[in-house]
Amino acid sequence: MAKKIERKQLKHIEKRLKELYDRGVKALVQKNYGYAIDMFRTVLYDEPGLLEVRQKLREAQLGRVGNKPSMARAVLAFFVTLPARAKAKVAIRAGNFSKALDQAEVVMTGDPTSPSAALFMAGIAADANVWDVAINALDCALAHHLQSIPLLHRLANAYVKGDEALKGLECMNRICGIKPTDKFMAERKEMTALAAMKQGGWAAAEQGKADYKDIIRDKDQAVKQEQEGSTFRTSADMEMQIKSLQQLVDGRDSGANRQKLAEAYRQAGRDEEAIVEYEKALEMLDGFDPGLYNHVTECKGKVIDKEITSWKEALANEVATEAEAIENIKAWEDERLTIMLDRWGELVKRLPSEVKGRDTLAHYQFEAGEYDLALANFQMVKKNPALRQQASLTIGRCLSFQGKHDLAIVELEGALEGMHNMDGIKKSTLYQLAEEYKVRGDQEKADSYFKEVYSADIGFRDVSEIVEKIYSRESSGKEEVD
Repeated sequence: MAKKIERKQLKHIEKRLKELYDRGVKALVQKNYGYAIDMFRTVLYDEPGLLEVRQKLREAQLGRVGNKPSMARAVLAFFVTLPARAKAKVAIRAGNFSKALDQAEVVMTGDPTSPSAALFMAGIAADANVWDVAINALDCALAHHLQSIPLLHRLANAYVKGDEALKGLECMNRICGIKPTDKFMAERKEMTALAAMKQGGWAAAEQGKADYKDIIRDKDQAVKQEQEGSTFRTSADMEMQIKSLQQLVDGRDSGANRQKLAEAYRQAGRDEEAIVEYEKALEMLDGFDPGLYNHVTECKGKVIDKEITSWKEALANEVATEAEAIENIKAWEDERLTIMLDRWGELVKRLPSEVKGRDTLAHYQFEAGEYDLALANFQMVKKNPALRQQASLTIGRCLSFQGKHDLAIVELEGALEGMHNMDGIKKSTLYQLAEEYKVRGDQEKADSYFKEVYSADIGFRDVSEIVEKIYSRESSGKEEVD
């Protein structure tokens, strides 16, 4: 049975923990944030109900990151703290709230200004039924994202669960000030009623006001459903399999057993935990296993997809502003690109003769704007007859982005000589050549290439519109001569 967390004050803790706390405070004053964090976490592991110590821990975490938000740091911290996220969820299921909260603090240490970290911490705190801890984490991130509707919405519900309905109403008022949708206005109305009940006392509220009770039940259910990481919907068989494999790893820790556990997590849709086990398996197994590496990349991609989908849904459901959603979606897409660069870079490093892998890496480098690296790889890929034409086209584009339009023309016209069918690659090459000549001021040559594409495929990109403008320009020129 899970042990309920007991609220305590500093004056009531044992001497050993008080000494650790004092060391942490001293380190905090001296800006030795790492040591302070370690001291405060040690105290909180034994006494997780000490909110005063948790507030000091938050100060140290903020000091460590300069008390400034960073989208890039937040996304990086998400993946760095995946093992801690996985451990926190396992501890929650086991009823070990102290360990779960401690691992959630590892997530917060990664970036205490990150909404993702704060929402995760709040979810773990909610499962442990310590709403003041959830409020503390959400407040910390909200100070750096004042108009974050997901944070405000979660905070409003946390205040209600923590018997502070008036503060919850204040959050809903802020949300309605940012985005006064029908949904939020209705929630504010319900919260207003709930706040009135709190002020008037439960007994008075129950007298002829059963609809308020219904509201509370609905709100309880909504909060319960929205808590991050609080529900696990794997089948009973899958859960038994995972527990069995966890015991197998505990008894004989090996790369093969870690891989089996990772597979079970992946099949159960628990991608964060799968990533942790796959990466441990890769460390323990001899040699390089492209299959395992693919699984890690796949799971990371799914995690990113979930984050992007959640932001799209938040925007569609009007629980996030457009600017906030766009910023977060872009950050996750950038992280996806970074992961793919790392994944294919590692493969090419270990398997340098794998030409398709090098081709894929070069395309991701091109997408990331790493044109010199992309050029070097495409030049090697170009030696493969099956990939030569596409490689030459992208080499031309790399040179174009670098402003080397004369070299781009040489590359593209050389590639044309081997293109006998008017397929997509040839049309793209002709179109790119037209763009290069246009930039260099040779309009006649550019027009001839645009017309060649038009003659083959009137629907290719915007070539129809371009050719119409060419003829319009030529017609105007003739009229002026006449």
